[in-house]
Order: sequence, then C-alpha cells, then structure tokens
Amino acid sequence: MKRKLLNLFLILASAVLLQQGIAFSHSRFSMLGDYSRVVKNNDIDPSALFYMESTLALAAEKSVREKLK
Repeated sequence: MKRKLLNLFLILASAVLLQQGIAFSHSRFSMLGDYSRVVKNNDIDPSALFYMESTLALAAEKSVREKLK
C-alpha cells in the first residue's frame, strides 16, 4: 500500500515538474520566436546563421540584431 502511494506521488510530482518545465522554457525561449520572425520577414537563409565564419552569416546575424533593437 505504501509502495503504491509512493509511486502515485512520484508520478504526480513528475507530471507537475514536467508542466512547470514546459511553462518555464516557453517563457524563457520566447526570444527564439523573435529571431524566427525576423529571419522569415527578411528572407534570410536560416542555414547561414550556423556558419559563423562566412561573411553571409555575419551579415545575416548583424541584420537580425539590428531588426530586434
């Protein structure tokens, strides 16, 4: 009986922690939505942002940063 109650408590605690983690990450990473919106609105190739040594990536990053200000 105690084992079942402990398992039930752990399941409920895990569900609450998961829900809180999702809510926290959604608010924490809302800036990614801003970046995504700027990239789409300015027709910037998102793959260019992964290659930091290229001039295209640097120009795209600069453009995104200026638009977010």
